[in-house]
Amino acid sequence: LGPTGKGPGYIIRNRNPSKAFLPPDACTPLWYSGSNEWGQCSAFCEGTFCLRLMRIKPFFGEWTTHTDMKLLLSNDEGTEFEYSSFQFKHFDVLLPAGNYHGSVYKADGTELMAREIDV
Repeated sequence: LGPTGKGPGYIIRNRNPSKAFLPPDACTPLWYSGSNEWGQCSAFCEGTFCLRLMRIKPFFGEWTTHTDMKLLLSNDEGTEFEYSSFQFKHFDVLLPAGNYHGSVYKADGTELMAREIDV
C-alpha cells in the first residue's frame, strides 16, 4: 500500500509530531483525489522500520490540574522533540524502535516529577 515506485512503508499523519524520530527523507506527502493541497492529511513513509503508536500518561500521585504539559523526548542519536498535552493529560507519540528518554514540564517550564508513567 503506497505510492507507485515506493517500497513497503506506513501511512501516517503528515505532522511534525508524527515524523519527529523518522529519517528526514523517509516520508512523502500524499495527494488525495479532489483535494487541491498536497500532504495536508497524510504522508507515506517508506522503510522497513517498525512504528509504535504510544500513549504516555504521567501520574503524579494525586488529582492534578496539570493540563498544559510538555514532554521533551529524545533518543540515543540526539534527536529531540517537544510534545504538548493541551487539555488532555497524556501524550500520543509515534516512535520507531530505539531507546528514548523523556521529561515532563508544566507550561511555565517547571519540571514535573511523575510518580509513575503509564505507556
